[in-house]
Amino acid sequence: MTDRARRALLDMIQSRKILPGEILEERGLAKTLRLSRTPLRAALNLLEGEGLLERLSNRALRVVEVTVEDYLEIIYLRKLLDSVAAEQAADRIHPPDLLRLKQRIEKNLSRKKPSLEEHLTIDFELHDMIATATGNRLLRSVINDLHRRARLGKVERLPPRVLESGKEHLAIIDALLKRDSGGARAAMLNHLDSVKRNLLTQLGSR
Repeated sequence: MTDRARRALLDMIQSRKILPGEILEERGLAKTLRLSRTPLRAALNLLEGEGLLERLSNRALRVVEVTVEDYLEIIYLRKLLDSVAAEQAADRIHPPDLLRLKQRIEKNLSRKKPSLEEHLTIDFELHDMIATATGNRLLRSVINDLHRRARLGKVERLPPRVLESGKEHLAIIDALLKRDSGGARAAMLNHLDSVKRNLLTQLGSR
């Protein structure tokens, strides 16, 4: 039950149903997740230990909010690790899984207003699928941790960025389907450079 609660809370954080800086209320979460407060409390303690939640002076827990400096450091590390993962995964990843993900991206992009929640879900699934295909469990763990931490920043994802990012995901998938390791690495680096540019553009417009 604790593991189920932890995964449910992570999903809510990653999909931004729970926002960075938001204070968590156990009773409301227990009702939403249909769980007793004992496994929920254990899950919250685990996430606190993982650095995704922080405890305030009044003992309340809130979702950690990464700073701009933190976010730029995360992107730097992701460029190093995700690009290597894409390169290594090119000749190992399962094509049918990629094709299913590609269809979901194309369906979302074809909507008049693409779903941000679906985009965020696909984003995590793609990067996790690539990391898993490397066969390196530690690499996968670190990449996923960085990805989760990146979601703790209040960097807005405006509709144009969802479209742009979706197209970048398709470029990564196409390179992987071609077993083009160099192309997959380049497409991944382009994607993460675009994420960084989006952040700096938003900061410059404020």
